Amino acid sequence: MMERIRNAPIRKHMTAPMGIHRGGRRDQRKEDTMQYTTCSVDQIFLDPNNFRQDWTSADARDRLERLKASIAGIGLQEPPQVYPHPDIPDTYIVHNGNRRTWCCKALAAEGIAIPGYPVGVMPVIVIDSQPDESISLAGLIANEQRADLNDMERCNAYATQLARGVPFDTPDGPIYVRLSDDEIAAVVAVADMDGVEARRRLNRRIAFRHPNIAPKTIYDVVERLAKVGVGKTTRFVLKRLGLRRLCAEAQHLVQSGHLSVEMAEALMRLDHNRQVAALRRHQQHDLSKTEFTSLCQQLLEAQMQDDQLAFDLVLATWDEELERRTQTKKRDMVTGFRRHPALQSEDFLPPRNMKNTSEALMHMLSHVKRQAQRGVISDEAVVMVETILDALKRSYWTV
Repeated sequence: MMERIRNAPIRKHMTAPMGIHRGGRRDQRKEDTMQYTTCSVDQIFLDPNNFRQDWTSADARDRLERLKASIAGIGLQEPPQVYPHPDIPDTYIVHNGNRRTWCCKALAAEGIAIPGYPVGVMPVIVIDSQPDESISLAGLIANEQRADLNDMERCNAYATQLARGVPFDTPDGPIYVRLSDDEIAAVVAVADMDGVEARRRLNRRIAFRHPNIAPKTIYDVVERLAKVGVGKTTRFVLKRLGLRRLCAEAQHLVQSGHLSVEMAEALMRLDHNRQVAALRRHQQHDLSKTEFTSLCQQLLEAQMQDDQLAFDLVLATWDEELERRTQTKKRDMVTGFRRHPALQSEDFLPPRNMKNTSEALMHMLSHVKRQAQRGVISDEAVVMVETILDALKRSYWTV
């Protein structure tokens, strides 16, 4: 299946199946530059610059599994668009349809054929060359309108589009104005500032020049992207771009939905070592947004003083308070277990000399399992079992 399927019909000027090139894409590229054909899934590479890169979060996996089941059941209603790989002959890179292609590859690996095609073969639409800036911007707009991007993907998408170009209207048509890497870094650096200060810092001319367009400032380009590219406020775009200041672990948490943008904004002001320290305590103790913001603020004050002793003191104070709170939570939960009416029996309650909390919980759990084996377990006891297991999973106790 590694070879290209050379006998597959290649039909130029063919009218694409229903659903293809709707919503403006048909006007952006002439039909005679496209081929509607088939090829092996091994010939297709996923787009490494695609705006959507979340393949691992629970929500992303659920969407992918549902999409894969749909393709296996009714086929590809809208084949992906691909363009020739610039370095590897007879291979392609996905332009539009990364998730569909991923699902087709997954089906081929499982030995499942797409309806109407052999195993490992999929329909595609081949475009002549790598898409230009207008096609890239159209893809960003489409993803924003479908709400398909998480905040980390938005961050990378906005930065990519600033590098590729943002359209400014001229009498001769739109001119795509690009920011350099240094100019994008300047945008990221002011992401946590208020709007007035951010605008003042970014109110300098960019390096890009074109005879048909007046010189622009960095802020002009970001503001234009927010207005015509994503339909958001400039502040919204700046906040998402600031996520590039996070350490890799924090970026992963934002992408998986376990760290909010508001908490990330408090975290991005810190250097990476202090970010990791704050994240460790958040993950271990499930800090609220207020608590996490307070911790980050105290770490930031120590960072501004450039004082290691102040940094150590902040962490020591928080660790002591969080440990005290954890021990209180353990005692309160065990007391609640003992007092629950569904669990009032002599053989259920742990011995009074059993001081280790995890041993006490496992004793309770063993009792409920014995009751279940006898067929006399109550619904309330089942709920208690689930509560115990949840507590253990939260790492409040070491079993």
